[in-house]
Amino acid sequence: MIFFFSDTQLVDEAFLEDINNILNGGEVPNLLTEGEIYATILEFVKDANKNDAVFKEHEADNAWVYNKYITAAKQSLHLCLAFSYIGDDFKRRLRMFPGLVNCCTIDWFLPWPREALKSVAQYFLSAIEDLPQIEGVVEICVDMQERVHKLSQRFKTELSRYYYVTPTSYLILIKVFKEKLTIKRNYIRDTIGKYERGLTALAKATVTVKALQADLEVLIPQVKIKATAAGKKQVEIEIKRKEVEVEQAACAVEED
Repeated sequence: MIFFFSDTQLVDEAFLEDINNILNGGEVPNLLTEGEIYATILEFVKDANKNDAVFKEHEADNAWVYNKYITAAKQSLHLCLAFSYIGDDFKRRLRMFPGLVNCCTIDWFLPWPREALKSVAQYFLSAIEDLPQIEGVVEICVDMQERVHKLSQRFKTELSRYYYVTPTSYLILIKVFKEKLTIKRNYIRDTIGKYERGLTALAKATVTVKALQADLEVLIPQVKIKATAAGKKQVEIEIKRKEVEVEQAACAVEED
């Protein structure tokens, strides 16, 4: 079993104390020595070694059985710790938890060569769907990392200050590129969607306008005919109104 731990995962410094204890003794003290877990471990170890003659001689000694379990766990467990040496935290942690040095094989990772930078960029960028000219993007990422590294050396020469350019910086560069690309793609996709919805609405409006025009072409002649008829009717009504007024005046004279 391999356990990988990075200092970026340190939510609490107490994590390092547990890791230090695992490196030194193979276990976190008092974590599994009580309750059902302890009994389960003892039962499991006894069942796994029931055919071992040496084990049967010490089977009654729970402490011996538990130590055998811890020994087997130490042989099967491998810890891979990734720590950045930038800043004072690394020095302080080594002083507080010496197991990080005494019980570990330390590999110092020097700046990645160009081929390694290209390989890492291709690995992460290949997960992006429909990324055109991926080789060009990879070259840009590699070039940016190398330029920053050269500028950090110039920065140290001119100002006597060192800016650390680590593999983490390169991974963050690729991560930021992917995030910005996703944001831009979503923006473009939303904009295209708005235009498509607008064009769909315009197409529907065009169909509706054409239908209305066709209706108007049929209705306008009918309206003209009805308007002419209404005009004639109005003339007739006006004539009849005048006749009625004359008759009303005659009636009024007769009444007087």
